[in-house]
Amino acid sequence: MRETLSRHYTNSGIGKLLVSNMKSTSPNSVLDMGIGTGCLTQYAIKRWTEAIFYGTDIDENLTDLLLKKFPTIKYFHIDGFSKKLPKTVQFNNGEIDVAICNPPYNEKVPINGYEELFELTGLSSLKNFKSVSGDLIFLAQNLRFLKPGGELGIIVPDSIITGHNFHNLRKNLLDNHSIDSIIELPDRVFHKTEAKAHIMTLRAHVSSDKPVYITSSNENGICDEALLVEKSRLVERMDFKFNSYHAHRYPPLSSGRPINYLDVDVSRGNRTKIDLEQKGVSYYHTTNINELDIKNAVYDGNPSNRTVKRGDVLLSRVGKRCLGKIEFINHDLPIEFSDCLYRIRFSRTSEAEIFYKKIKSTEGQDWLSAISHGTCSKVISKADLMNFKIP
Repeated sequence: MRETLSRHYTNSGIGKLLVSNMKSTSPNSVLDMGIGTGCLTQYAIKRWTEAIFYGTDIDENLTDLLLKKFPTIKYFHIDGFSKKLPKTVQFNNGEIDVAICNPPYNEKVPINGYEELFELTGLSSLKNFKSVSGDLIFLAQNLRFLKPGGELGIIVPDSIITGHNFHNLRKNLLDNHSIDSIIELPDRVFHKTEAKAHIMTLRAHVSSDKPVYITSSNENGICDEALLVEKSRLVERMDFKFNSYHAHRYPPLSSGRPINYLDVDVSRGNRTKIDLEQKGVSYYHTTNINELDIKNAVYDGNPSNRTVKRGDVLLSRVGKRCLGKIEFINHDLPIEFSDCLYRIRFSRTSEAEIFYKKIKSTEGQDWLSAISHGTCSKVISKADLMNFKIP
């Protein structure tokens, strides 16, 4: 059922962390949308003993379990995506004190019919998409029910926190709500998925200029280092890894010009590894950077192919163990490269050599690790790479 409903039930340590990190002391009402088996609610009930609890879920098989486990909860069997949600539950927009939520992530939902909801909740940038993932609908649904100053604790996917496509959404959240904290969760914190996620807590429909508390947690919900980050710095990215890097940045990487200002072309391969294998030619891929047998290379010389030439730099753009692997091309063979690699081609060989040396250094590799992002496999985006600075 979990896979069918695009949901990942909350690890107990993470559920406890979310609830304990919230600031509300004595709310009258608490809502858990997509309550699942109640991992968040079980900690919330222990903390806010006097509150009235509400829960919603699409899975009718959970009804008996939830009512037995939480006999005082007001439970509604309804789809959280439903546009009739406000008419079904026993509370109105702007009435709830606290909301807790681990939403479904993967399901794509057309935005038709949600435009008014996005305006109401200060998330107007979502109207620019044709469809959005389920977590964004749940985010908006929770915000609609919270009173001004009401608190939301929600688990959100890495894309919201780091993705370039959600730059304007982050600005919406910072402009129209008051984000209190963001906790970066470890990889594989959810059973049967490598989904990367973060806990976000915020005060709805109020603004604040206070810096945001950002930290990271291990799988047991224990946090270590923490940062206070100014709001203006969080539009670009909100994750602990990225902001921690910039808080302790290496001086050499803070100077110079972004390569975006130079005469450079950054292109990814246009064929998959499987396609290249089937062609029967030699090719570069994440697995053979710096190891390709040039002496016995086979290539077809088709000028329409995307190939390398002397002075190019190849960089692994996706993966985990191979992310950031790099090679400087010192031959003249027109060998193709897979779509898992970037080819960085400078008009000046001297700039290519400087770039290669700097990005291959410890400082450069740390920078690549900091800018990488992704829900499953880590990715280096072209937009981020173009911001790498060289003298």
